[in-house]
Amino acid sequence: RDLLYAYRNRADIGSRIIDLINRADAISNIRIQGKWASIAPYISSGIDSNKQASQIEVISLGQNLILKNGVEFSKATWGSEKTREVFLFLVDRAPISREKVLEIFWGDKSVAQAASNFNQTIYRLRRAIGQEIIILENQECRLTPSFAITYDVAIFESKVKAALTMDKGDLRRLELLTSAVELYRGDYLANIAREWVTERRDELSTLFINAACAYADELIGLTRYAQTR
Repeated sequence: RDLLYAYRNRADIGSRIIDLINRADAISNIRIQGKWASIAPYISSGIDSNKQASQIEVISLGQNLILKNGVEFSKATWGSEKTREVFLFLVDRAPISREKVLEIFWGDKSVAQAASNFNQTIYRLRRAIGQEIIILENQECRLTPSFAITYDVAIFESKVKAALTMDKGDLRRLELLTSAVELYRGDYLANIAREWVTERRDELSTLFINAACAYADELIGLTRYAQTR
C-alpha cells in the first residue's frame, strides 16, 4: 500500500494505481465467501460490538418479521409490499444476477420497465433501511459488505449443514442440531404465496426433517427416549 501511494500521482500510471487501491479497499471489506458467510461471525458468538449502531434482524421461520434495533418496520416504511418482498428475496438469495431478479419480480414487464422498477425498488430499500444494502457488480446483486444483519434462515442452514458433516455421537453435533431445531419455528414465509417462496419453503422443510431425524438419532444414542418422542 505504501508503495502504491508513493506513485499514485505519477502522470503515466497514477490513475491505474488509484483504481487498484480502490479495488483493494473494496475487496478487503468483503467477507462474503459463499452464500451465507456474511453471517458466519454471528452464528456462535453473537453480534460484533464494533458494527454500526443500527442492527437489522430478519426472521422468516414461523414468523415474518424485519426488525431494526428490535423494532419492527412499519408497512408504510417500505412504500409497497413488493419492496419488502424484494428485500426478503435478496437477503435470502444474494449474490444473484440482476437478470434473475428482474425475471422473478417483473417478468411481465418490458426490459426497460423492469429495469426502471428495479432501480426504484433499490432506492426505496435504501431509504427504508437507512443505508446502502445492495451493490451491483458485473450485473450481479450483492449485499453491501458493511450491511449488518442477522438472518435466522442462514443461521439455521449453517448449523444443520455443519452438524451433518460431523460423526454421530459427537457432542458438538448434538449441540448444533439442538440449536437448529429450536430455530425452526415454522414454515418459511408462510404468509407469502409466491413461487420463489414455496420452492425455498420446501427446501428448508426438507432440511429440517433431515435435522430432526439426525437429532432424534443422537438422543436415542443417549437413551433420552422421552425427548426423542
